[in-house]
Amino acid sequence: MKQLTLAILCMALITAVQAQDFNFGVMAGPNLSTARITEGDGEYIDKIEQPAYVIGFYIGGFAELGLTDKFSLRPELLYTRLGYRYAAEEDVDGFRLKSDYITLPVFAEYSITEQLKVGLGPYFSAKLTAKAKSIPSSDADVEEYPDEWFDYYTLDKEEYKTFDFGLGIGLSYLIQPRLGVNLRYSHGLANIWDHGGGGYNRSFRLGVSYALPLNKGKK
Repeated sequence: MKQLTLAILCMALITAVQAQDFNFGVMAGPNLSTARITEGDGEYIDKIEQPAYVIGFYIGGFAELGLTDKFSLRPELLYTRLGYRYAAEEDVDGFRLKSDYITLPVFAEYSITEQLKVGLGPYFSAKLTAKAKSIPSSDADVEEYPDEWFDYYTLDKEEYKTFDFGLGIGLSYLIQPRLGVNLRYSHGLANIWDHGGGGYNRSFRLGVSYALPLNKGKK
């Protein structure tokens, strides 16, 4: 995984040298994430047992490398918070997970118009932390629980794997020459669990980006 990520970074740097245009910028916004849970043999568990989406956020930077009039390469480097949630029910406690990642998506983008681009490419993530908390059941007497029971606790590294990867697809639209909005969907292909069964990240992210043109066209 490390070798593959390094190879992609090297390819991006080489492409930047040869690119007709090179822009750098910052981006941030909310995301909506969950996980697709599978059984030990890889079969999907019944849909009713799937966790719900939770709201997180991301912040980071990006580069735009113009290859032709229509095609460009857009690597991004993001700090991202993902997670999922099981709602509490009668006699059953709920569960809430939040995980922080450093994520490197690399999009190959095609310009449909001067303002609108569609992109597709892989992403690679390194987990920084994974924390969870329990949610008391609907019929629980919360006064019987100690205060610390409601706090997040750090999960053991053995429970959730360090690396994740998958595919992303998205749209980028320029509102102004430097100001844009972005919509992305990430489909995890790596099992993030390390304790049996399977969990695969799924997330949508919406945000704004601001580009600083560093090179307005190489000859």
